Amino acid sequence: MVSATTFRVPYAEALRTHRLALAVAESARTGRPVALPTGPASRLTAPVVDAGVGVDA
Repeated sequence: MVSATTFRVPYAEALRTHRLALAVAESARTGRPVALPTGPASRLTAPVVDAGVGVDA
């Protein structure tokens, strides 16, 4: 079993990965491409958009 503390990445990298996952979910939900922010300013300042993804019980 893998511990939650096994993998660690810098905050900025984790945030970029999270934003990518949100964009993938938004694209899957809408069926349209989602533009990701680029450039150095986007690394920590680009807004995170709620993908509105839920889990059906």
